[in-house]
Amino acid sequence: GFYTWLFRIAHNAAISRRRRRRPRISLEEQQVNTGDEPASGELAPENAAMRTEQVEQVRDAIDQLPDDQRDILVLREIEGFCYEEIARVLDLAPGTVRSRLHRARARLRELLGRVITEPSME
Repeated sequence: GFYTWLFRIAHNAAISRRRRRRPRISLEEQQVNTGDEPASGELAPENAAMRTEQVEQVRDAIDQLPDDQRDILVLREIEGFCYEEIARVLDLAPGTVRSRLHRARARLRELLGRVITEPSME
């Protein structure tokens, strides 16, 4: 229906905007901390790089989910929608939303489990 169509346009625009605004941290941009402790509120460079890599891995895993699962996962976990709101926006039964969310979370755990258990290539 109309709300599904409108949501799809808004959803795609939000994803495009989020991708454009993704922080890219290069080694040249990182400040090297010469002390033992990072300045208050800052991550040590190696921790910041690891955090950036982890965020990318989660994004990549979410991108690998089927569209129907990814949409529901993003709406619930990132946008904070309740099950009923998701069901209304996507024109689905609340039970369908719950089952797809369960499958999306399970698949995400599987995908991220591989990343976490793979030895690093350093």
